Amino acid sequence: MKVKFIPQNIELEIKPNQSILDLAHTNGIHIQSVCKGVPSCAECRVNLADGEHNVFPPTKKELNLIGTAYYVDRRRLSCQLKCFGDVTVDLTHQIEKENASIAKRPRGKAQKEGESSAVMGNIILEEGKLKDVQKGQIKQIDLDLNRAERELLAEETRLALEKIKRRQKVDDVKEEDGEEG
Repeated sequence: MKVKFIPQNIELEIKPNQSILDLAHTNGIHIQSVCKGVPSCAECRVNLADGEHNVFPPTKKELNLIGTAYYVDRRRLSCQLKCFGDVTVDLTHQIEKENASIAKRPRGKAQKEGESSAVMGNIILEEGKLKDVQKGQIKQIDLDLNRAERELLAEETRLALEKIKRRQKVDDVKEEDGEEG
């Protein structure tokens, strides 16, 4: 069984039960894969240019990962693609994806090393020193938080007592009904 990779025009012999991804990586042909064939990333999708009748149909696992896109563009996961006859695999999309990732430039504002303007909550981190944004603000927040916790505890206690009283009333009514009956 032979697998031809285009546009590289490389033809290789594939072993039974060997995936296209494994064959490519073993022979230095790049197919992007984050999961290394688990399958879980769907990064290794390829097109079959020829020989679709010589491959096993997609498994449920594969279809769950690639979804309905398979029915639109007919791309398959190379980590799951196993053949029993000659096939031609088109790696054009993989090559474009690789070239696009190389062409990406870093984004954001360039800063001098050691310079920071990170803001976290009410504190500004600057040159390794912590500075309060507004004096007393943190102390006030702590006081408000403590008061809110006390109020919440009081409300929970009140609700629990009301529930106990309601149960007691129900039990009293049952006892009275039992005495009357």
